[in-house]
Amino acid sequence: MSLCHKNKKIIIVTAHPDDAEYGMGMRIRKHVEEHDLVSLVVATAGEYKDCPKGRYQEAEKAIKILGINSHQFLNYKCGELNKFANQLRKNLEDYFVKNSPDIVYTIYPLDIHADHNVVSQQAFIAARSVPTLIYFRVAYGVKFSPNLFFFGDKRLMKTKIKALKCYGQEVARKGALNLKVMQELAQYEYYLYFHHRAINNIRQQNNITPRQPLFFEPFSLARGALS
Repeated sequence: MSLCHKNKKIIIVTAHPDDAEYGMGMRIRKHVEEHDLVSLVVATAGEYKDCPKGRYQEAEKAIKILGINSHQFLNYKCGELNKFANQLRKNLEDYFVKNSPDIVYTIYPLDIHADHNVVSQQAFIAARSVPTLIYFRVAYGVKFSPNLFFFGDKRLMKTKIKALKCYGQEVARKGALNLKVMQELAQYEYYLYFHHRAINNIRQQNNITPRQPLFFEPFSLARGALS
């Protein structure tokens, strides 16, 4: 199944700056190019010992590169979202009522990072009146089983990488943002899900020749339908 809707109101809910870029940077850029209205909600600044001020400034740069229309930083403390779960849910409920999204994306709920887990659970509840809810995968997802796939070309992948490079400290930090591994998974992991003939058809549909790289981002459609 492929994402093919246009002119929708999209809200993406994440725990930290770089979650959305890592999990669905190509899909975000394509939404923007399809004239969808894309909003991003980030629960924490992603601060830690070596980055005490967090990453909101870097996020602002990445947001501009991807063309995201609007964003909101909620300023909760990284690593302590579990203490503010109810308040976070109320923030999201208010934001969804104000913006009336057609689709909400959030992090896959089975995740070993506590902040990811809290954001996913509270977004799921807050989005109970939203027609379509879709999960994307970040670095710590467990037993992620995609049923929805977005395919992109080299241009979209370059834009995704450019956005992720805004987080220079994370890219440089060992074990954080490994752009090489991310790109290799995006280029080859889809062979686990698709027959080679299906991949050839996908290439044709996207005007990507066999000599050109094909990249993908996996998603899980939690509920709803795409038009």
